[in-house]
Amino acid sequence: MGKSGLITYSKAVAILGVIIYHLCLGYLAVPSIVKTASGFGGAGVHIFIFCSGFGLMVSYIRKPLNFIDFIKRRFVKIYVPYIIVVLVAFCIPALFPTARNRVLVLCSHVFLFKMFDPSLLDTFGGQFWYISTIIQFYLVFILLAKIMVKLGQKKYLIICCCISFLWALMIYLLGMNENRALTNFFLQYLWEFAMGMVIAREYSDTGLIRFEKIGFLPLLLIIIASFGIYSVMSLVGGPGKSFNDPFSFAAIFGIALLLYKLNFLTGFMEFTSKISYEMYLLHIFVFKIFFIALKGLLPQTVMVLLSMAGIYVLSYLYNRLCRLIFGRR
Repeated sequence: MGKSGLITYSKAVAILGVIIYHLCLGYLAVPSIVKTASGFGGAGVHIFIFCSGFGLMVSYIRKPLNFIDFIKRRFVKIYVPYIIVVLVAFCIPALFPTARNRVLVLCSHVFLFKMFDPSLLDTFGGQFWYISTIIQFYLVFILLAKIMVKLGQKKYLIICCCISFLWALMIYLLGMNENRALTNFFLQYLWEFAMGMVIAREYSDTGLIRFEKIGFLPLLLIIIASFGIYSVMSLVGGPGKSFNDPFSFAAIFGIALLLYKLNFLTGFMEFTSKISYEMYLLHIFVFKIFFIALKGLLPQTVMVLLSMAGIYVLSYLYNRLCRLIFGRR
């Protein structure tokens, strides 16, 4: 069974959404309404988690691994490239200052205990919180796969959705919505990871992803409705903001599916998807170089174009380097 074109395309949409979000939020002089609207791009992380569940399950179905072998593969593919970028950031305090002891911050990344301390979660790059969450999923994936086989896909997905809802509800009722260690814990996103696993099981059996059958008009209505509900819940805040993830996921995945159906820049998006992980690791680094180290030397529009080109070039080279050193496929 080959790779799914939709999943590949969706990963490209996800990384571009995340990059645009971080660019507008932290580095561009744009109206506040633009910064607020760009926040929707951050929902691309939901696609990454969904695609991770999908990809891991497809690989597991093709070749089941025990826990040790599975973790070894993830270590080479995800952890090592991440730590190399962290080490580079550690060596450039001018671009990556820290309020905490710098050696402690480095150790929190290397030994992964930053996932338990909200003050360490965003150090050396705000995007690195996601790495902690996805590693948590790696630690429980083999167990989740066995549970899904035992329970069946439908029951498994319902239980995972209930767990995520109850986790979010507990955080809200305890008034701990600002505790990033809790809101970024893997149980918060278990429902979308589990959905990816279930869809992967169907894809392995049929060669199809059920979402691809949705017509253009129903899909457009889903996108508009989901984005509208997500926006209202975000503006309301409180409980609305705590439970709007399903709607942001539906909206951004719907956009990815719509563009995929339209064959929009397919070749470019396939290339973007191939280096999406490296782009995720490196984009903040590139933005800091252009918008902090080179601040004011060039017009903002030129800085944006050059930084985006820099992200692609550096990510491609880093991808090739990792393949060369670690034999990554």
